[in-house]
Amino acid sequence: MLIDTRLAQISITEGEDIITALHTATAELCDAIESDVTIRRMLKEAEADLSAAESEIVAEANIEAQNKEGPLAGIATTSKAYAYALENLLSNYHTTNSNKVAIRRLQTDADNASIAREQAQVKFSAVKHAADLKAAIIRAIAL
Repeated sequence: MLIDTRLAQISITEGEDIITALHTATAELCDAIESDVTIRRMLKEAEADLSAAESEIVAEANIEAQNKEGPLAGIATTSKAYAYALENLLSNYHTTNSNKVAIRRLQTDADNASIAREQAQVKFSAVKHAADLKAAIIRAIAL
């Protein structure tokens, strides 16, 4: 059987185009993974910083309460009033500090990065399947 050189050349050209598309999809997937990991790391660090700041505020308020001062003074630690006072103390901190807003923004960014990563994975998979199919076609033509 003779190979139709025109058909072979078209298939090879299409194969080269698919290889280029696969290279692009691979780069996009790598970028999406890196972005997702970076944003999630930043979110985790911001949440840890916020938690540490909240713990420090509570510790300082408890020290003040032992000295009969501050917003927790005279409130039994096992009472609901104590829980409400702590909640109010942290709420006041959150309104005067931008950490909570930054964390919400990072959570949105992390969600968007996750979506972008999934989209890049789907695109990569589709291009990979097209490349596999084209390779099978070229092998069939060559036989």
